[in-house]
Amino acid sequence: MIKTRKILSAFVALAFTVGMVACDGKEGPAGPAGANGNANVNASIYSVNITDWENKGTHLFKSLSVSEINQDVVNNGAVIVYVKLADTLIAGDGWKSLPYTEAITGLAISGHPAQVTMSLEYGYDSGNLDLYVKNNIDQDLKSILAQNGSSYPSSDYSFKAVIIPSSSLIDGVPENASYEELKQVYNFEEIDF
Repeated sequence: MIKTRKILSAFVALAFTVGMVACDGKEGPAGPAGANGNANVNASIYSVNITDWENKGTHLFKSLSVSEINQDVVNNGAVIVYVKLADTLIAGDGWKSLPYTEAITGLAISGHPAQVTMSLEYGYDSGNLDLYVKNNIDQDLKSILAQNGSSYPSSDYSFKAVIIPSSSLIDGVPENASYEELKQVYNFEEIDF
């Protein structure tokens, strides 16, 4: 009796296993397309105070530690940077893509007949985002303006860095896309630092 029960149990287990393995149903229909996500794209906001800039003589420099900029991003991805201007020497407001150049209104440097312009630029390597404030006369404007009781730059800046890994790049997005265009294409959220 026990022997019959063991044989019957083994037979039922074998039949169940063969039945499960042998099932071959039709593949179901494809599901609906998912919503576009951020595809690992992130946008981070960094504040740079007037006193944070390092004076390199002909330009100002600030390096930010940004761990999301890895070697894959450097080699095959993209980093796009925007600045929010709130500077009394610089006209305008809102997010402007870098590089950004504008005339410094009301500033004349003796010996330079041309209008003085300021340029905000950036570069990056693995782990770092480097910011530069340059001028078209290659002089130390920070020292020149300090003699007149002014500062250069005259206010703090906010920088927004959009970091796009190579696996998330989308063909056809213009290199000079506005921040709002990028946000619409990549559907990412901002992180403040």
